[in-house]
Amino acid sequence: MTKRPTAEPVRELRVEVGSHARRQIAADLGGPIDADGQWQYRLVALGRNSDTAQDFGRDDRRYIAPALTWTPNAATSVTLLAHYQKDNSYYPPSVPATGSLLDNTNGQLPRDRFLGEPNHNRFEVRSRSVSLLADHAFSDSLRVRHSMRYFESDLDMRYVLMSGDVDRATQRRVARSARAFDDKARIFTSDTHVQKDLTVGNMQHTVLAGVDYARSTYDSERFRGALPAIDAYNPVYQTGPIVTSPWQQRHIEEQKLGFYLQDQIKFDDRWVVLLGGRYDRMRTETRQRHAPASDNTAKDNVFTGRAGLVYLADNGLAPYLSYSQSFEQTSGLDRLARPFEPTEGEQFEIGIRYQPQGSRALVSASLFDLTRTNVLTPDPVSTDFLTQTGKIRSRGLEIEAKAEVGRDLDIIMAYTYTDATVRASNIPGEVGERFNVPRHMASAWADWRLARLGLEGWRVGAGVRYVSSRANRPSQDWLGGPAYTLFDARIGYERGPWSAALNVTNLTDKTFIPSICYSGQCQYGEPRRVMASVGYRW
Repeated sequence: MTKRPTAEPVRELRVEVGSHARRQIAADLGGPIDADGQWQYRLVALGRNSDTAQDFGRDDRRYIAPALTWTPNAATSVTLLAHYQKDNSYYPPSVPATGSLLDNTNGQLPRDRFLGEPNHNRFEVRSRSVSLLADHAFSDSLRVRHSMRYFESDLDMRYVLMSGDVDRATQRRVARSARAFDDKARIFTSDTHVQKDLTVGNMQHTVLAGVDYARSTYDSERFRGALPAIDAYNPVYQTGPIVTSPWQQRHIEEQKLGFYLQDQIKFDDRWVVLLGGRYDRMRTETRQRHAPASDNTAKDNVFTGRAGLVYLADNGLAPYLSYSQSFEQTSGLDRLARPFEPTEGEQFEIGIRYQPQGSRALVSASLFDLTRTNVLTPDPVSTDFLTQTGKIRSRGLEIEAKAEVGRDLDIIMAYTYTDATVRASNIPGEVGERFNVPRHMASAWADWRLARLGLEGWRVGAGVRYVSSRANRPSQDWLGGPAYTLFDARIGYERGPWSAALNVTNLTDKTFIPSICYSGQCQYGEPRRVMASVGYRW
């Protein structure tokens, strides 16, 4: 996101180098332009060239984001934001389940194994945006804000799709095909709202009322091509260009007009109530330009609401409960050229936060129950398409704790338990199965300042991350890969205008499968990564 201009000068230059020939330089400049500070600017820029953990991989980026703010008086500000970004990477091809997740008589496949085509695989995205933000306070209790944004992106993606696992006879060869996407997206959004603070009896109200509008167009051209099977243990790549032929062409237009109202009420200096609702009118037009050509129009009108209650105790305890509804357009068509239904959600949450007075400790715990309908998942008939699973219910527990131990040690710990179950589905046999979500996730991080050891400005940190299997069938835990534990470490220095850091993720270089394996295809997780950075502020 584009950074906002600031009244205080900002000048920082940072250089990074790391694993896989990573080289990056970034600059962040900003501050007042004139003596009165009515005009302020910000300029963020980044350039990166990098390989990846997989053969032939790229992770290059060019980014620039200028911003300008005009503040004619204390009550008014107008900000203009813009950005341009170009990414040149590649769509990482999968590896067979047999040889990565499952045993293969030919041995374990290396994590850098590339089963795509060097002359074909790429993922190039260019995006641009411009935004206007205006804020005016008519008084201490009445404020109006308005924002507009135009965004566009162009995608050129070429990738190789594996067609299942290795062949049974030799456990070496994998069938493949070529795919290509040429996509263009254009999005315009506008949001205007009024905020009014008022007191009625012993209640303080903060009322927010507004209207927003969004219009987007999406053009997609997709191509297919034939490729010979490849030997996963001795890959031989094509020498010439990969030929693909037109397969699908679609044009999608979406419009949404929404009206919303929210009231935050505080009374007795203890209770805070939040009541809100919005009404949306949506229209989606989908034109399928390839044979058989078709036009589909979907209209939806929906009301969603939310409510919350918090009690603020003197001892730092804050129990709360909340309820919210969601409704979101879902672009695209399924395998049978039918438009997707909107995704709907309903969530209940109850929890408690505790922050003792005068301390930097914070502990929070919550129980949640989330039901989502019309969730997108890969189509079991063809992985080129998505299908709407139906209904997913996720219930669980979240716990997070932050504390300062003594004067030198900071600790952050988190744990999440999620029971996600398919409640309704158009896929036979899927009802009652676990959804693609780990049941347990836990993490801990400790950061130790070394000033009292005579190392002023130095600090070291270490952490651990645990993720359980995300298999969707208890009888086939291997589908989601076994549980894994990763360790990370950091050493940093900051004094005066200089800062430096050395970060290592996956310290033990553990091999793991972080996601569900579909149709005999898996993805390796990120191996050990080392990154060093040096920054200078002036």
